[in-house]
Amino acid sequence: MAKQIHHFNSVNQRLERTQSDYKIIGIGLYGGDAAALTKAAAVLKRAGVPNANRSFIVQVLVRRLDEEIRTLSEDEALSIFRERYPRRPLALAASRRRVGKPTERKQAHGR
Repeated sequence: MAKQIHHFNSVNQRLERTQSDYKIIGIGLYGGDAAALTKAAAVLKRAGVPNANRSFIVQVLVRRLDEEIRTLSEDEALSIFRERYPRRPLALAASRRRVGKPTERKQAHGR
């Protein structure tokens, strides 16, 4: 992770942050996946990595993925995901089937 570096702006006499390539993103995870990240962070903290947290784990895994697929063709990269993750874990996801507007749904369900 890139460290935030400051510089002195002589025009306004202030210390300012320099631009960073660090981005904050939002991702959706299933409960078991989030728990696995939390558990991995706890294991690393006990092993002596004080800054280990879920974000740290994801950053490490993204870099590993990048290294793994960097030299592969699109077809080879796709085959890795097909072999390792043939289906998304959607079995526990709630149904997204809807019947019209909220008032129509209540009527459809006899409410």
